[in-house]
Amino acid sequence: MPMHRFAALLVAPLALVVAACSGGGGGSPADAGKAFFASSACPACHTLTGVPNAVGPLGPNLDGIATTAGTRKPGMSAEAYIRESIQNPEAFISPGFTAPSSMPAGQATGKDLDNLVAYLLTQK
Repeated sequence: MPMHRFAALLVAPLALVVAACSGGGGGSPADAGKAFFASSACPACHTLTGVPNAVGPLGPNLDGIATTAGTRKPGMSAEAYIRESIQNPEAFISPGFTAPSSMPAGQATGKDLDNLVAYLLTQK
């Protein structure tokens, strides 16, 4: 077997292992966001169907948040509203809840925030 073919046989499986270990195994940002949500403190305070143990009564129910979020603040998209709500929970207090918000600011940052927003935007 020529050396370049032998090298290709070794490199291809290695590339698959690297991709799987680095999160490149085909999962979407929304999938990563769901995993972040489920493994964080979010389920202790928020209800969200489809996430085990997400039955928290302290924060707003997040079922349908992608639809509701776009109506909360005139001129603000659902994505911007969700992002702001995570970064600065005091910016808007959901109907039925009182200020100050019991949610600490900045529960997700960087890529976790992007992924969490992507996941919550799937909740229609």
